[in-house]
Amino acid sequence: MTILLVLLLSASHLAFSQNLELAIDTLRISRVIQEGTGEITFHEDGPVLEMKVSIYNDEDSSISIYPSEARYLVTFNYAGKHYQKEIFPLGFMDNKKIQLPPKEKIKFRIAERLFYGTPVFSPNKTDYSTDLLKVLPTLEFKYIDINFSLVASKAEIVELIEN
Repeated sequence: MTILLVLLLSASHLAFSQNLELAIDTLRISRVIQEGTGEITFHEDGPVLEMKVSIYNDEDSSISIYPSEARYLVTFNYAGKHYQKEIFPLGFMDNKKIQLPPKEKIKFRIAERLFYGTPVFSPNKTDYSTDLLKVLPTLEFKYIDINFSLVASKAEIVELIEN
């Protein structure tokens, strides 16, 4: 019993030894509705999701993160199915290693065509409002570094941008 308790305490220390917090500071969505102009226009790739993201180091010492080796995922549920899209935050992911000082944060930006490549997307669809209302409560951003994983599932600010 003592060995099991020691193993559990060790495992919990490993899981929580890095106090990093991932946050979606701003979530902006554009190209939700295509206004009719009399001309034939289509959403070629559906709504665009832009996130301003931050990683905060709540430790008393610096922590190394490895953006070029990390994976970046946007996940959501729709019609009973789970979707996962790998994204590539150009610029940020060019950094091989970042030393994140204590009590500081690093910010980066991500943009992704949310529904493109999923069954939710249709090139002839003109309004994704209902689809977004179903997806947004389940939306998550995942940062998977070589030493840890972080998940953010809520945004501080949500903005709907007109086309």
